[in-house]
Amino acid sequence: MRILFINFTNKFYGGKAYEREALDILKSNFQIDFISAKKNFWKLFKISRKTDYDIAIRDLDSALFLNKKPTKNIVIVHHLDNSYSSPAAKFFYFIFQKRISSNLKKCNTIVTVSKYWKDFFEKLGFRNVYLIYNAFNLNDFNFTYKEIEEFKKKYNLTGKPIIYSGNCQKAKGVVESYEILKDLGVHLVTSGEPMVKLQPEI
Repeated sequence: MRILFINFTNKFYGGKAYEREALDILKSNFQIDFISAKKNFWKLFKISRKTDYDIAIRDLDSALFLNKKPTKNIVIVHHLDNSYSSPAAKFFYFIFQKRISSNLKKCNTIVTVSKYWKDFFEKLGFRNVYLIYNAFNLNDFNFTYKEIEEFKKKYNLTGKPIIYSGNCQKAKGVVESYEILKDLGVHLVTSGEPMVKLQPEI
């Protein structure tokens, strides 16, 4: 079985980590070709013309175009909220939202990462909606007490409890969580590329 794995951008964040995990798992059993359109609409269109694959797996943005039969299309949907997106991303969805929504109805399978979005699509009448939660290898998180203490010292996280607030994006609620938790006397930690500035920074 030949599988084509497509995304629209190679920027790395939570959704891409999910797709990378899926890609690594599939590689062990199937022939996989991974292509990033890198926000190039013409390249994305040309990719969609390929018919020599059994399955094409794509992110939501790449659903602007679907591969033709006999290739089956699977779309991975993490969320549909773009209220905190960049102006360019908002413009993209304003122009192409109807086409993407139409293509979601045509695809063979929608994969969501939460029960909320699975229920959301099913209530709209979508079929073949599957829930596959985010995954990670537990063995990657086996640390000794010494390693943990050294990590805390390296990043000045000693002396107080540590609260992880998630990815540093407004859309993830990091601003609200900071405002509520900032006076608790704890270390507040975020991850990823800072998309919003907190005062003082955490």
